[in-house]
Amino acid sequence: MDNRKYLTVSSLNRYLAAYIAQDVQLSNVLVKGELSNVAYTSQGHIYFTLKEENSVIKCVIFRSLSAKVKFKLEDGMSVFVEGRIGIYEGSSTYNLYAKNIQLDGIGALFQQFEQLKVKLAQEGLFNQEHKLPLPTMPARIAVLCGGNTAAQADIYRTIKNRFPFCQMFFFPVKVSGQQAVEEIISTLNKILPLKFPLVIIARGGGSFEDLYCFNDENLARFIYDYPIPIITGIGHETDTTIADFVADYRAATPTAAAVAATVDVNSLIVDISSKKAKLLSLIKREVDIAQKQLAMLENNYILKNPDKLYASSRMSLDFMTSKLNHSIKSIISENKASFATTHHSFLSLSTGFISVQKSEIATKQLIINRIIKSKLEKSQMRLDHNLQNLDNLSPLKVMNRGYSIVKKDQNIIKTACQLKTDDEIVVTFSDGSIKARVE
Repeated sequence: MDNRKYLTVSSLNRYLAAYIAQDVQLSNVLVKGELSNVAYTSQGHIYFTLKEENSVIKCVIFRSLSAKVKFKLEDGMSVFVEGRIGIYEGSSTYNLYAKNIQLDGIGALFQQFEQLKVKLAQEGLFNQEHKLPLPTMPARIAVLCGGNTAAQADIYRTIKNRFPFCQMFFFPVKVSGQQAVEEIISTLNKILPLKFPLVIIARGGGSFEDLYCFNDENLARFIYDYPIPIITGIGHETDTTIADFVADYRAATPTAAAVAATVDVNSLIVDISSKKAKLLSLIKREVDIAQKQLAMLENNYILKNPDKLYASSRMSLDFMTSKLNHSIKSIISENKASFATTHHSFLSLSTGFISVQKSEIATKQLIINRIIKSKLEKSQMRLDHNLQNLDNLSPLKVMNRGYSIVKKDQNIIKTACQLKTDDEIVVTFSDGSIKARVE
């Protein structure tokens, strides 16, 4: 029988795990490789394999550290992984337990940028309906940019030339590096109680890495939630950052930001002058129309010859009066004859018969009187109606509304050019006339 001492598998694995754990070199290693077999678990852990051409190592990031990863791991990415080497006793395999992972080089930054851009877009942070409207003519503007920079000078010069009434308040901040994010957020918090109508965040051009602080997720969310409209003017025309997407207005450059923030006072003056000219032209046209209408009234045949207005009506009135008188005389004559015949008959009849005849005569006389009264009332109504029509057309009615007639040497004056200084004129109103002298 073999008396040698054998180890169990679990004992061997525990020994190796403890041995590796004591190795300082393996407690913190930096490994570069390509990701494969990336798997996110429901518990929040991330499992993946780090490989190169002929070698692989299994890796894991536990939930407590996975939230610190700023981008989504995908197969094929080239990454730098920092962590410790340890043995998983259950399968006798050693793993790299990662605590930090970064993308390799500028491509890494761009990939982080694209992933954050997609993430925030899906959350709706770039949607137009969430953007605040810019004030038309802000009296004050807060400007966050580098101190004594070309961007600051461009903004100051542009606003001063376009809208010199606007007060500019410059707040110098770092515009590159991670500290820039903290300074911009801190400054935006500090100026909030000052209630500026508008804020500009600007910096001049630079490399993708130089501008990368404006791709920070915390800064993007802070700008999105800020209650005051923000204009960004970051880099050159071809540069675009996450801050530009969440801002209320994205300008291509600092100068373009200053243009977007203000109106051009010279353009305003030109616009006002144009509208003034149009208004004066409209007023002149209305005055010309009114003068033409007045001239037509002055030359109106009826108004110039008021007697002609009544001629036809007077003839109609005379005819109707004559007809009425004739009808009255005819009725009276007919009834007189009837009365005479009746009276003669009464004389030949008895007293009782005479009484009856008298009653009939009284009745007929009443009827006659009613007929006469009715005809007189109708004739009077027609007469009143005609007189009212005549009165409505009278020149005096026109004069009662404020018009007057100006005469010189008994001639009606129609235009101002008919008069000269010291001419004596007579002005006729509805209630009389006065003499006047032209000065």
